[in-house]
Amino acid sequence: MYLLSTTVQLKAELNPERGFSFPAGQIYVAEEKVNSDYYHASVFTHDPYANHKLVTGNDEYYRIHFNHRYVFVKASDVEVVSQR
Repeated sequence: MYLLSTTVQLKAELNPERGFSFPAGQIYVAEEKVNSDYYHASVFTHDPYANHKLVTGNDEYYRIHFNHRYVFVKASDVEVVSQR
């Protein structure tokens, strides 16, 4: 079984806070495009619906493989080169 994939190319150099650097022009295979989200759980409880919240944003990200890790890059920072 083959996954549908998208090939993306970085428009400009990215320097995330975690120490990774992505030079402009690098090409990566992206597996999916996702919206941003944040799960807020200030306390542990047996009823997660009581005070836990899932906040969904409008920013879109591509998940790429980099150095044996998953990395999410903003869709606005990449250019789609090809799709299969």
